[in-house]
Amino acid sequence: VIYKTIPRHSKKREYVYACNTWPGWWDEKGTLTATYDFLKRFCGVRWLNWTDYGTDYPVKKTLIVSGGYIKRAPAFKYRDVLTYINLEGFDSACSLWHPRSKGYKKYEEAAFARTHANFPSQWIYRVYAKRNMTKAYLYRNLVGGEKFGANHSLYNFYDRFWKKNPKNPNVFKGHRPKWFAQGNMYKARPTQLCYSNPEVVEQVIKDANAWFEGKPLNPYNGKVMKDENRNRFWGKNFFAVVPMDNHRWCKCPQCQKQIKPYSTDSKFSNGRASDYIWGFVNKIARGLKKRHPDKMISALAYSDYTHYPEHVKLEDNIAVQLCLPIRNVYNKPVQKNDWNILSEWSGKEKGRPLYVWLYYCFPTEMCNRSKNPNTWHCFPGFFGHYIDKAFKKYYRSGVKGMFFNGFGQDVEAYVTFAMLDNPNQNADDLIKEYFNRMYG
Repeated sequence: VIYKTIPRHSKKREYVYACNTWPGWWDEKGTLTATYDFLKRFCGVRWLNWTDYGTDYPVKKTLIVSGGYIKRAPAFKYRDVLTYINLEGFDSACSLWHPRSKGYKKYEEAAFARTHANFPSQWIYRVYAKRNMTKAYLYRNLVGGEKFGANHSLYNFYDRFWKKNPKNPNVFKGHRPKWFAQGNMYKARPTQLCYSNPEVVEQVIKDANAWFEGKPLNPYNGKVMKDENRNRFWGKNFFAVVPMDNHRWCKCPQCQKQIKPYSTDSKFSNGRASDYIWGFVNKIARGLKKRHPDKMISALAYSDYTHYPEHVKLEDNIAVQLCLPIRNVYNKPVQKNDWNILSEWSGKEKGRPLYVWLYYCFPTEMCNRSKNPNTWHCFPGFFGHYIDKAFKKYYRSGVKGMFFNGFGQDVEAYVTFAMLDNPNQNADDLIKEYFNRMYG
């Protein structure tokens, strides 16, 4: 069931651990998903984690299956859990230890002792065996679904329209200084575009049309990609329009009049530039609709443009992904702000496609970024019960799917996967099941 014929793969990859021959994350996998559902529902199989000890099932001499016809789908249609990393590094991205620390080394040796013994070559162990185990674990927990994507999408403007990059010279079209953020502090390399410049709007509309007409540009280097590579980014039905990852906006009068002044109580997720950025996104969506009325613009509600805009009526071909720091459960004002953001977007426009971008990565990401593995250590960020509360609210609000920036440790991962499939479950039951099945 798990294999799919992909002609471009050579016979060298026809090994049990050659997961590159398996279906892609966003391929249709109905039979595969149904098989996993059958094993869980009727055979009692549970995949608790991706290690040598992560699969549990009752041992019976005779398997008896009874039940009627079942036709169902996961509650959330888009489920993107670390599909963007090398899978052999999945556990280092989720663990509480720095990936170069002694603690992580001891954990890794113990958790994969049998796999280490079976694959003594470190290359084979990491790139094939461990990658295989991790990808199978993610399939079994239904990662994938309907492809969606949104992220900072305009960085290719630097190589194309600011300065010729010696490492990427062929994409340069000419110096367009007025297309970039104005202001003396930005002369060396502007931090943003000038989003009120009509020529910038026109160029992004051209790029959006090209995305759906067989000549998609890589959003980071501006090179023309193969059409099939669109799923690496935004997918075949979406084109992302998201500013650079900072809030150092253009200083020209036309841009500044659309941006509110800083407030002393401003949170990271605020709306001071919501009219400015969503007004820009709206123009791109309106332009795309002329040639591709069946396609959509995807955009992030993030940082200075998280809150719903006050003076912009959004086009109906814009899908919105809300960026929410869900793991900061100890910060009540931030969580209250998040719920207000969700209520704004879900309440003011019924039917708009909504997604969420969830920051599971903190505080472990800050630890992992440190050069010294002994700088500091993370206290476990337990929040399984909050996942229960949040996912139920997302589902009631019409959220279609989720992207996870980082991921939880074993317990949080188990609760998350279960809630992605069916948010009507109970966190207490899931946590109890995890510990009973994992530790007895």
